Parts: sequence; structure tokens; C-alpha cells
Amino acid sequence: MAHLKEITEKDMEMSISNCVIGVPSYFVDSQRRAYLNVASIAGLKPLRLIHDCTATAHSYGIYKFDFANKGPTHIAFIDIGHCDTQCLMDEKDVKGRIKREEFEKLVSRLLERITITCKKALVDARLSVESNL
Repeated sequence: MAHLKEITEKDMEMSISNCVIGVPSYFVDSQRRAYLNVASIAGLKPLRLIHDCTATAHSYGIYKFDFANKGPTHIAFIDIGHCDTQCLMDEKDVKGRIKREEFEKLVSRLLERITITCKKALVDARLSVESNL
């Protein structure tokens, strides 16, 4: 975290002390406290921990400038979970890579279920997906 602080200070050409840290929603309390402790050790003052999906939404709102001027704009951020799997085979760490096409094929049924659920949520909320997104 100290290295991230140094990089940020160099990039922004100013001293950094206050920060907000994004953490995965599945983190337990001890993991969240560990992040707070590491930030303090690095000389940062963490103001808040927020979920990654919340951080995504904030980032979208900060950098998106072409909102329509008429009526409300509804944006949905969907967290489909996170999986960081590690495998131990014959007492050896195993790590692999797959191509995007292979991944999409493996998760196609899950993505179909998510799409159905999202479409139902849009109908229930009386919203629609704009064709010009």
C-alpha cells in the first residue's frame, strides 16, 4: 500500500493522506480491518471502506459526462461475484489461463441466467435498455 501511495503522490504531484479503499463484498470483518491497518502503516488515513461495485458506480458517475438532459437516467451495476481459485495438486500450486472464448463458453449458462434475471428486474422496475448505449 505504501508503494501505491508513492505512485499516486508522484502521479498527482501532491501529498496524499486521506483515502477511500474498495474491497470485495465477500471480505469478512478481519480482512477489512487488515486493509485499514495496512493503510495506517502506509501513512494513509482511510476514511471509509466501500464495496468494489460501489466504487465502480462512483467511478462511472465521475467520468461519465454525456447523460441525457431530459428525465432520469437509470444505470444498473451488476456484481456477478468474484472467484479467485487456487488449486493444489500433488502438493504443487497450479495456475492456468484460458482464452476469453473458452471462458464465455464455460459461463454461458450462468450468463444466460443472469441476463434473464436482469431483464425481469428491468421489467419490474418499468425500465428498458436503450438501444444506443
